[in-house]
Amino acid sequence: MKNKETAPVAQCQPYLLEYIKLGAKNNPVEVKKLQEFLKDKEEFKEISISGIYDEKTYNYVKQFQSDYMKDVLIPWNLSTPTGYVFETTKKKINELYCSCEKYLKEYIKFGAQNNPSEVEKLQSFLKDYEGYGDISITGTYDEQTYAAVKEFQTKYINDVLAPWDHSTPTGYVYKTTKQKINELYCQYIKGI
Repeated sequence: MKNKETAPVAQCQPYLLEYIKLGAKNNPVEVKKLQEFLKDKEEFKEISISGIYDEKTYNYVKQFQSDYMKDVLIPWNLSTPTGYVFETTKKKINELYCSCEKYLKEYIKFGAQNNPSEVEKLQSFLKDYEGYGDISITGTYDEQTYAAVKEFQTKYINDVLAPWDHSTPTGYVYKTTKQKINELYCQYIKGI
């Protein structure tokens, strides 16, 4: 009987290698990579890929830091974004770069004109991965889906509601709820 050799698991190499700070002598290659990441992965479409860490890029980094406050700012006991691409910001960018494509791309709000395909993805996620088997895949953000989202937000309160200083669910699939769904979906499809 032959010994079975398992293929090595592919590792994603770090994307950003250097720190980036407004007013400092930054590596233009690293700044371009940062700008490409913010434009392509984080969907800040207005950013220009110049290799210069300008005010606009700095403000997008601050928005990114706010969006991922728990992982980027809280470890430093900060509540205000700095715009400085240092340890935790660089680490989060590298994590996200190596992660899956975003599953949900748009916000979903009860009573709003939502994208039906995004609502279908939300309903499928809740049904197939979170155990809400009674949800119908309709593409309409109905009462049943709204109630399931509120339960989901309560289940993941520390990641979804606490960053906003909320203790009661909103049912709004906004930044942190969408982020948590995307994170979990990625883990599920990768078998983590």
